[in-house]
Amino acid sequence: MPRPIRAVVRPAAISANINRIKELLGNVAVMPVVKANGYGHGLERIIDGLREADALAVLEIEGATRLRHLGWNKPIVLLEGCFDQADLLKALELRCDWVVHNHQQLNDLEVLAKQAPAHKPRIFLKLNTGMNRLGFQSAQAQAAIQRLDEFTLKHQWPTPVLMTHFANADEAEPRVRLPFAQHQHQALMGLKPAHWQSSLANSAGSLNFPMLAGDIARPGIAIYGATPGPDAAANYGLKPAMIF
Repeated sequence: MPRPIRAVVRPAAISANINRIKELLGNVAVMPVVKANGYGHGLERIIDGLREADALAVLEIEGATRLRHLGWNKPIVLLEGCFDQADLLKALELRCDWVVHNHQQLNDLEVLAKQAPAHKPRIFLKLNTGMNRLGFQSAQAQAAIQRLDEFTLKHQWPTPVLMTHFANADEAEPRVRLPFAQHQHQALMGLKPAHWQSSLANSAGSLNFPMLAGDIARPGIAIYGATPGPDAAANYGLKPAMIF
């Protein structure tokens, strides 16, 4: 006999968490990460709680498709970008923006521009600053930034965004995490063209270094009422989006 356990998803809590993060960040756009079906909460269940967001970020084209079908008309950013022609065409159809994190993806943009697409996506250029997931390495950064800048100016595409993570933002000891984040921020601002925007903070960065978040924050687990570090979500004024 199955156990009588019921999970209740609360879109109002997600909305409250987004607004709380906005309070912490000030004049910063908030782009919640809703990958993995809204961190398992279900996109259909949480869509009403996402209305206060400025944009949404997903990994997969399928997630972007569902969001459009659910009526989301604001920007959607593909966090891993496009990997083949089918991805590119579908992303254009869905009016997505996307991340580039290697030279092949920059090459794909050059090919795409020759097709004169009706939708010109905003490109987020990802740098690896210690998370070691995706992104251009430090030795490649300047050349990649210059290449994308020249590309967008030539083809009159939207101004790009420089993206990264603060690798130690969830470090337990504030005296360790803050100086490291400040060092990263200074280095990144030295690379960023003045007319670009930046997207630097995930949940930990948004909660612990709101003054360093850049122009577009990308909270993930925090919008669902949890934290990636040692501090309790309640300490930040966050509410659980799922109760049992």
